[in-house]
Amino acid sequence: MEHLGITPKNYLTTYRLTRARELLKVTDLPIASIAESCGYSDALVFSKAFRQMYQMTPTAWRKTRNQLHPNHKKKQTA
Repeated sequence: MEHLGITPKNYLTTYRLTRARELLKVTDLPIASIAESCGYSDALVFSKAFRQMYQMTPTAWRKTRNQLHPNHKKKQTA
């Protein structure tokens, strides 16, 4: 906490949600799969945390991103 200025829990949450946002951007994986790959065992808990940080749901964020960049090629990754 001294070095980063945030609690370990907040650091981990920020890290996980940043990774989730990247997966939403570059893959077509289902939200539940993204949640699990980022350390959330419950997609609802993941969605609530995502919404709290980014003021929109993962689905809405992905949809907005796709509208802004319609020709962006996505890849399937696990």
